[in-house]
Amino acid sequence: MKISDLLNEQKQGEVEELFNDWNGLKQDLHFDKDLKEIPFYHEREIYWVYLGQNIGTEIYGKGKDHMRPVLVLKKFRNSFLGVPLTSSEKPIDNPFFYLLGEFGLERKKSWACLAQIRFF
Repeated sequence: MKISDLLNEQKQGEVEELFNDWNGLKQDLHFDKDLKEIPFYHEREIYWVYLGQNIGTEIYGKGKDHMRPVLVLKKFRNSFLGVPLTSSEKPIDNPFFYLLGEFGLERKKSWACLAQIRFF
């Protein structure tokens, strides 16, 4: 067996574990009565959202709660159009990312992932 095959098997196991963790959390969130109320949010504000563990190139949440900051672009009745944010360095000329600025005490740069705009 090649080393690359072993690494692919290890990575597959890690991905399956992340999916299983997210699936359990997603079920807990679905049945949480406190989360059934319509959230109170405003356009042009940033909120932490449960994004989960996604497939392909779709951006996913981080940490044990699978959350990521999302900028609210347009508010609708029970949902909003938002753009996920990342602090990973991106080339300034990349058309799929827009540098929002530096935030927090650490002055970390934050990019909007324009190719990932969707309804939440």
